[in-house]
Amino acid sequence: MNCPYCNNLETKVTDSRETGKYTIRRRRECLKCNRRFTTYEHIEMAPIYVIKKDGRKEPFVKEKIIVSAVKSGAPAEIARKIADKVEEHPEESIKTIWVRKKVLEELEYHNPDWPKRWLNYYKNVKRLRKLGN
Repeated sequence: MNCPYCNNLETKVTDSRETGKYTIRRRRECLKCNRRFTTYEHIEMAPIYVIKKDGRKEPFVKEKIIVSAVKSGAPAEIARKIADKVEEHPEESIKTIWVRKKVLEELEYHNPDWPKRWLNYYKNVKRLRKLGN
């Protein structure tokens, strides 16, 4: 790591801590000028794709799950947690049927009425898409 003050390559890490789910903050000290500076490391995640019933692939959009969960009655915080659990899928591609099953499971866990509302919302969205085409 180059020192931003003197451009020396030799620095040491004096403190390191996680500042977020995928971020590490490091305090560094230059071994030449003895000045300190902070760096941040971010983990770059591989994009996740959703495989539709017809075989098309589209990028995973976390906000779609959050919006649909909120429309079914879930508070925004729970909706975000549900979307996070779906996003934690270990593979780069996930099928829509798996996403649907996982969302319904999580909604059911929090409130037995939410899956029914989610299914109604989902059916209405599909119906509107058909009318638009």
